[in-house]
Amino acid sequence: MLERPQFKPHFQVEVLPPDTVFLLSEDDAFSLTGSVYVLLASLLDGTRDRQEILEAVAGRYSEVAAHFALSRLERRGYLCERVQGDPAEAAYWSMRDVPPAEEGRGIAVAALGSVPAAEFETALKALDVRVESDPETADLVMVVADDYLDPRLAEWNEAALRTGRPWMLVKPVGRVLWLGPILVPGVTACWRCLSERLADNRPVETFVALRTGRPGPSPVAALPSTVQTAVHAAATLAVDWLRTDADDLRGTLVSLDSAGLDSRRHRLIRDTTCRACGTGEVEPDRRPIVPASRKKTFTTDGGHRTVSPEETLSRHEHLISPITGVVRDLRAFETGSPLITVYAGAHSFGRPGHDLASLRRLLVTESAGKGRSDAQAKASALSEAIERHSGVFTGREPRLSATYAGLGESAVHPAACLQFSDEQYRGRERWNREHSGYAWVPEPFDESREIEWTPVWSLSLGRWRYLPTAFCYYGYPLPDGHRFCVGDSNGNASGNNLEEAILQGFMELVERDGVAVWWYNRLRRPALDLDSVADPYLAEVRAEYTRRGREMWVLDLTGDLGIPTYAAVSARVGRPDQHIIQGYGAHLDPKIALLRAVTEMNQMMALTMNEPLDFTDDPDNRYWYEHATLANQPYLLPHPGLEPAKLSDHARRWSDDLRDDIQTCVDIVAAHGMETLILDQTRPGIGMNVVKVIVPGLRHFWARFAPGRLYDVPVKLGWLPRRLREDQLNPLPISS
Repeated sequence: MLERPQFKPHFQVEVLPPDTVFLLSEDDAFSLTGSVYVLLASLLDGTRDRQEILEAVAGRYSEVAAHFALSRLERRGYLCERVQGDPAEAAYWSMRDVPPAEEGRGIAVAALGSVPAAEFETALKALDVRVESDPETADLVMVVADDYLDPRLAEWNEAALRTGRPWMLVKPVGRVLWLGPILVPGVTACWRCLSERLADNRPVETFVALRTGRPGPSPVAALPSTVQTAVHAAATLAVDWLRTDADDLRGTLVSLDSAGLDSRRHRLIRDTTCRACGTGEVEPDRRPIVPASRKKTFTTDGGHRTVSPEETLSRHEHLISPITGVVRDLRAFETGSPLITVYAGAHSFGRPGHDLASLRRLLVTESAGKGRSDAQAKASALSEAIERHSGVFTGREPRLSATYAGLGESAVHPAACLQFSDEQYRGRERWNREHSGYAWVPEPFDESREIEWTPVWSLSLGRWRYLPTAFCYYGYPLPDGHRFCVGDSNGNASGNNLEEAILQGFMELVERDGVAVWWYNRLRRPALDLDSVADPYLAEVRAEYTRRGREMWVLDLTGDLGIPTYAAVSARVGRPDQHIIQGYGAHLDPKIALLRAVTEMNQMMALTMNEPLDFTDDPDNRYWYEHATLANQPYLLPHPGLEPAKLSDHARRWSDDLRDDIQTCVDIVAAHGMETLILDQTRPGIGMNVVKVIVPGLRHFWARFAPGRLYDVPVKLGWLPRRLREDQLNPLPISS
């Protein structure tokens, strides 16, 4: 109960006799009806205690009525205890619902950059905050730096972690000013976590620092006015936090564009394996993977999920930030049609090496997302970017060193997954000179050499198996002379839970296996009867392709696994340069498989809309778009002698539970003598599950020509009379 109540100082009190009072503020207005409030309005100025107010109205209202009215005002949050000091300052803090400053709390300021600490100390004193000269006695330490990657900040971080004292970073220079984050040891991430994110998101500066041995360049742009903006905004935020301990300021960096005055919040995620505030050790060993029951709630676009794309975005869009994010940016392609929705996600893909080539590769790294809706395309791009980020080798992954023979039956020979032929190894140098990185043939695997192996869980056998770590992660460093593989994205997938990710990753393996069998054997497969598909979206997409001077069709590539697999194909009409594009999809649900193929082709459409094409530095892509036609690549056309297939040709093999669908998939490949392996690549703190699904024996759709399903399936199904020789396979590798 308030002792000397008054209306909160941010209210302007307007009395309209005989019975109305308005409380007006900058962003709100409230009305009070009743003559008792008209009388109370003149008394609630903080100069009277509660009893004096009740006595003042006693002549006109009963004590019960007056007490009720006074209590009602207090319950509704219109009153506060008597406020002294500058009325404007009191109104500001009242509007923010920030309590009066506590006696004895202080802030220390340390300046490491071009703006002196005195500027900030003056601003803090103007807000009636005690400024401490010794950080050891302060409740909050404000550290001002021109660059958050200043190596001297490591010492401040160590001191904060040692003492448990909160501290706040400020960058008052540059066009974009940075305020915060406020780092609270044991609660938020630390500066080391922040520096890792910054280094990932600033690859050029990281490269320059690596090459020169000096910190990267700091911002130099500043005006006296912009510096003062940062000074006073930082002081306000610091005082706000000191008074409220507000959650929204802890671990959050606020960027303010001094040119456009746009502001944005950037949440910093704590890395539990951080060598400063975390364990500093390898990630904990993974537990056996036992899929849980997950009922599906969204099954109309992209896959079968437990939540909608909108919910996926809501859960994870805080990971998008050019400063603290796992994903730097998401941008929509300008496709000229709401039917063709494609997003690109820029993300960290490791750190650059000492050569410019490694930097160039990082600068062009983007993930793409597609879908029939804008939300699905955006969620798809975000999910794929997180998937790629999570698959990068950091050195903190569980692994062991051994030879192949030393692991015995637990080891999976890399040849079972890589599937390069002896002839490819013999001719690798010439092949690698002529083709893109997607078609790169590595050096042969030496079974006698000790390498690092990663544990993967066998869903088929219920035990741990081991695969080379170099196969399991992007960017794993192998020595010259034994670069026997490079990590790729085949079977990698993310999801709102482990089960979503496993099912998505498995379907990618099936899709690429089916595409490889079709493509390299140059098989003529039946068309899918699109007229029989009752979906307005599909009809609208077909009309859009026609409007753009293209024809499109879909081939049914479903093979011996019986899981619906499709290739959507489109070519320009009446042009010698047909710019043929494809998209692929596989799923237990044939409708989803079809939509995945069509929306993936839409993704390729977005990439090839503008001429000249801007991605043809890849020699295989360039050759395809300059030379491939339906006349010289007839396997892209439907088989003229086969009846068009229908979605209804496929029996329903999916359920309403992801766990059951996963078991169905495991059983399908087991019936063909293959094992399903899972590597959990989920990173601490990210919040999205990521896996790599491996089924040794299924084929990648890149050019890998070892004996096996690539040659056997067409004969087994009667599509070819005999196995092709390796030199009879399609000489054009898939390059994507």
